[in-house]
Amino acid sequence: MGFRKQQQQARQTTWILRLGFWLMVPLVALSVHGMLSIPLWLAHWFFGVDGLPRGFFWANVGTAMFLMIGGWWLESSHLHQGGGIALAKRLGARLAKPDVTSEKVYINVVQELCISARMPVPAIMVKDRGEQINALAAGWERGDRAVVVTAQAIAQLSRDELQAVMAHELSHIREGDTYLNMQLAAMVYGLQMIFGYGRSLAGTELVLLRVFGGLVMYAGLVGWFAGCLLQAAISRQREFLADARAVEWTRQTDGLTGALEKIDAQAMPSFQARMVMDDLELMGNRTECSAISHLWMAPPLDTLNLFGQWLDSHPSVDERLRRLRRTISF
Repeated sequence: MGFRKQQQQARQTTWILRLGFWLMVPLVALSVHGMLSIPLWLAHWFFGVDGLPRGFFWANVGTAMFLMIGGWWLESSHLHQGGGIALAKRLGARLAKPDVTSEKVYINVVQELCISARMPVPAIMVKDRGEQINALAAGWERGDRAVVVTAQAIAQLSRDELQAVMAHELSHIREGDTYLNMQLAAMVYGLQMIFGYGRSLAGTELVLLRVFGGLVMYAGLVGWFAGCLLQAAISRQREFLADARAVEWTRQTDGLTGALEKIDAQAMPSFQARMVMDDLELMGNRTECSAISHLWMAPPLDTLNLFGQWLDSHPSVDERLRRLRRTISF
């Protein structure tokens, strides 16, 4: 299969999944109303109590929509604070140094790719802390975009491999994936707000509020989990798209397959756990760190995933390698 066909498939699948994400919002609101209606209908059937109060539907749906949209807006504002360069700095990255030979090669690779792709050169940064070969792209507006590689990537990847990795990351910027990922993370947080609201009600002393809170909590939990599934599925498709774009820009598959094989060789719990702890310590925010995990080329949080591939932010390295080896690069 050609790389252009792979790009087309990834974009189409992403569009379908994003549509499912937007449909999830009204469905969660309706599920909240349905759950809250259960005890009132039971009281009506068994005790003859009047049915649903007037305006009950709109109060439930309106409150749920307010919580989800409000949570999305608040988290989106938080994640976008300072832009991609500020985000990279919070992760412990610094600007690459042209007077260091290995970092000069990295700078040249990024600049060459940007000229070829006809896109502005982002801030070129290095993360010294961490032992895993990895890279990320961050930023959602012109002037605040950045690409970051770990020092291990510069030290252990050949020039062709480093070029392929950076082509992958620049594709995320070109395709708007960094912005999309932050929007999805904010939407998941909005869905989480329903669960949090129900849990707060369930913790009160009034029995009726505890019952209603428990019902809202379970409705929110289902929506939150479904949102996480959709977010992860979209992220995996964008990784496939970035891999195909990297093949298009570099005109070969050996560089990316070589880089992925080296990443896979280091994908041990010890390396991944240390990277998770580094990011948590530097970011100081588990929600933000979870969102950032989708931006890395290799998933630093896979060891913490309790639901297997369904919640993986990245396809498995084996699957990516299989696709690359079937790709016709010219």
